Amino acid sequence: MSHAKNAGRFLLNEERADWHDQTLWLVRRKRDAQAASVPGWEALRERASHIKEDALAHLDTYLEQLEAEAVKNGVQVHWASDAGECNRIILNIIQKHGAKHIVKSK
Repeated sequence: MSHAKNAGRFLLNEERADWHDQTLWLVRRKRDAQAASVPGWEALRERASHIKEDALAHLDTYLEQLEAEAVKNGVQVHWASDAGECNRIILNIIQKHGAKHIVKSK
């Protein structure tokens, strides 16, 4: 089922939708209170936004730098052009080593 259909079904339950809205606004109020307690919050937020934009604009360069450092430390890096290729690489590694369990991490 699509996200849009699930969202539509969710919204039909008024009590649940109200709970969801209240929770979101509570989280927002808490975030705003914390932000107000940090001197220069908006400047920090703006700086973080620029760092993110730069990282995304130069992602290829940063990934190559990461790979070079990882290889220096004995890590084997695998590149995949899409999710399918990534899954094939992972499956090959699992089969090569006869793994029975794997751990996913971010």
